[in-house]
Amino acid sequence: MLNINEKRRWIGTLSVALVMTAIALNALSASQTIPAASNKCVPLPVFTPEPKFHPLKAGTPVGAPALELRVADDGTVGKARLIRTSNVKDWDKEILKTVMTWRFSKAPGCGCRKTVVAITMHVD
Repeated sequence: MLNINEKRRWIGTLSVALVMTAIALNALSASQTIPAASNKCVPLPVFTPEPKFHPLKAGTPVGAPALELRVADDGTVGKARLIRTSNVKDWDKEILKTVMTWRFSKAPGCGCRKTVVAITMHVD
């Protein structure tokens, strides 16, 4: 059985991998529905540090959070909105705080771009 610190590292690594997968799938899906001339407007991840989660008490139920991000044409996240909670209030706050530091591909002239990020977490 893993101790709390090992669980945190494992969860953090898994979370980032899943976030990146969700972003890539979202970009792939968008690129298939947007004409080729506007593919430059699809937000692609450039810098996505992982949230620093505090340890949970045993048996704490954790959900799969999802966020809607508004990405400016300079690649910064202008707004992040939780559309599905992790069921852990402190984790939700940390996720929101962290995604505001994320950076995406620049896309001058595209304006605000919207993307949805879903995170799947497994906690033992």
